Amino acid sequence: MPEFNFTIDDIHPVIRYTAGQWGDSSDADPLKSSYVNSTFHATGTLNASATLTFNGSAVYIFGAKRSNHDIYAVALDGEVTKANGFSADPLFNQPLFSQTGLDHSKPHTIVLSNQYTTTSPSWVDVDYMVVTASDGNSKTLSNDTTLDDGDASIAYSDGAWDSSPNDFSQYYYMQTMHRSSIQGAYAVITFQGNVISVYGATAKNHGLYSVSMDGQPSMIFNGTSPEFRAQSLLYWASGLPDGQHNVKITNLDSTEQFLDLDKVVHSSWSNTGSDIVSVSASSFPSPTILSNTAPANRETQMPQLAQSSVVS
Repeated sequence: MPEFNFTIDDIHPVIRYTAGQWGDSSDADPLKSSYVNSTFHATGTLNASATLTFNGSAVYIFGAKRSNHDIYAVALDGEVTKANGFSADPLFNQPLFSQTGLDHSKPHTIVLSNQYTTTSPSWVDVDYMVVTASDGNSKTLSNDTTLDDGDASIAYSDGAWDSSPNDFSQYYYMQTMHRSSIQGAYAVITFQGNVISVYGATAKNHGLYSVSMDGQPSMIFNGTSPEFRAQSLLYWASGLPDGQHNVKITNLDSTEQFLDLDKVVHSSWSNTGSDIVSVSASSFPSPTILSNTAPANRETQMPQLAQSSVVS
């Protein structure tokens, strides 16, 4: 497909933060509203890290530069770059790192870590990340399909899931979801396509889960958040080969924490034989720095917030 920018807000679980070392959108920060969607992850812990694994031709990290920030490091596929996040006057929506020209056919891993050198702890934060994804062919068009949680192509482990309505149903796609608090409960999604996005909620009573693509080793994610956030991005993969794929998502938590599944969006890339220009709607404008690097923009759906912080 033509290149598009896939924006991942900091609160989506596909960004993996070292456990217990990051704050999530602290209300104590008077400048919280200066961040995109008024959310950010921040850490004052040395070596605390935020990790994203992706397929794409470019990647960008955005955050703030502030007077209590210092040195941070970014490792892209093991190659480390260091930079200084200090600014006497607070600056927001700042590019902390960018890299273009990546091989879109191979998986990449980017890790941001706090490497302050000051005598007292200094901070680094993440506002959002952007991945430029494509198949490298400007004549390719993307065909998107949305599956609700009850679709026949999603198979749930027997007796382990509940799909009855609750007080939070209004925040889910089509007002439905499947949820489970049973350790080992799993769902298998079968689809044809080159890109998949899996959505569900995060909340205080949600926990660890794993995702495996086509039987490959699982990746572990954390669905815990300080407030209820529906339609969060639980998993995303692009650059998949043509054909059928299977995604298995499993509740790992042993303390009766929930995992829920709301919807799946998968995309198939097809070559039309003629140049295609396809622009997808965005939930917020793409940063100016990206305007000349990719001709189209796509955002993850930003989570909907409810007043209460617990869903069951």
